[in-house]
Amino acid sequence: MRDKILKAADIAKLCGVSEEEVKKLTDEFSKAVPSRDFGRIKVYEEKAAGVISKISGLSKNGLSKDEILSSLGCIPDKKSTKEKVSEKINKNSLSPENKPKRKPGVIEGAEKKVNDVKLKASMTLNRESDRYGALDVKLSKITARVEKIEKDIEQNKKDSDEKYDELKEMIKSLDKKISVSQEWVDYFEKSLDSYKNSQDSLTMNLSEWTNYLDSELEEIKKPFWKRNKKII
Repeated sequence: MRDKILKAADIAKLCGVSEEEVKKLTDEFSKAVPSRDFGRIKVYEEKAAGVISKISGLSKNGLSKDEILSSLGCIPDKKSTKEKVSEKINKNSLSPENKPKRKPGVIEGAEKKVNDVKLKASMTLNRESDRYGALDVKLSKITARVEKIEKDIEQNKKDSDEKYDELKEMIKSLDKKISVSQEWVDYFEKSLDSYKNSQDSLTMNLSEWTNYLDSELEEIKKPFWKRNKKII
């Protein structure tokens, strides 16, 4: 059966320490604390609570990081001389001989109240963090939707501009065709007028000639002595 997946706030509650200390110890002793990243959130196995509790206790007793890692069965990291000297100073300052003596009861009760306040504050902070995380997801979705709408509007504008240009070209082409057609209409009208005039003139000439020939034929039909003019 798999261990229950917990968050830093859950580990803090089980260990009786603040959430900030859980995160700090996790970063410092990442080799020993069973945890993994789940998106932007670090999650823990259920046994991590015991590890964190042990690390916290050993730290309060003045053990160095290497000593704590060794006690947990992990290989310590190699450190510089500066880090070694700093740890030695911290160890000496936290040793039982250098620690001031405290009155039991009063200080422990005060520490418990402080820890309770820290726990409540960390739980509130965790809830607010989850709330802001949900708001951040919603904001991301809204932003993505707005960007898509803006992209669609831009594409529609581009398509409309292209169609407008096509219509302008079609109208220009039609205007040109209409202009050419009008020129042909004018030409044919002039040609028809000219043809009509020529036909009218021809008809008039034919009529005159017909009248002349009719008169000549009438003269020919008359006896010679009755003719008034010479036949041509």
